Amino acid sequence: MIRIKLIYAYIYIMKTRVNLTIEQDTLDKAKNYASKIGVSISGLVEDYLNKITAAEQSKEIKTKLFEIVNELPKTSYPENYDFQKQYFEDNKEKYGF
Repeated sequence: MIRIKLIYAYIYIMKTRVNLTIEQDTLDKAKNYASKIGVSISGLVEDYLNKITAAEQSKEIKTKLFEIVNELPKTSYPENYDFQKQYFEDNKEKYGF
């Protein structure tokens, strides 16, 4: 006998009301656009806020990455150093070049 037990977990995200003051013409355009793509004005605003905050987080991550890379020890090679030639020389026995 096989017993299957299903467990459902519900995650509720609290929504908060926000009052915005915008020009009527802008609101009309936003309503028209929202109806075309099938979302609410609240959905448009929420998506926009998510995008700009995600972009900021991404920028912070990139900045941290650049700081880490800049802290790595620097190497120097002659201007005419042939990386491709060196690669093939290093790997000719291993790969049979």
